[in-house]
Amino acid sequence: MNPILSILGGGKIGGYAQIMMQAVGAAMRGDSPENFMKSLARSRPELQGLDLDNLETTANTIAQKQGKDINALKGQMEAEIKKFT
Repeated sequence: MNPILSILGGGKIGGYAQIMMQAVGAAMRGDSPENFMKSLARSRPELQGLDLDNLETTANTIAQKQGKDINALKGQMEAEIKKFT
């Protein structure tokens, strides 16, 4: 599983599928990804302590810690997003 998605609960009910739908809605409203993640962090303790002002750096840090290729993870994220649009 994509480590960026797994931090948000994987396939569990209330996990990333629900979050992806919320993200699509936020994008349609014109919310920035940073503002969406900050809003999400209010109810998701697993996001506490992450730098949500610089999502690219945070994603790179998570990927490096888990020994993953960030470009492959981005491709996985794009594929996941397409499922919800």
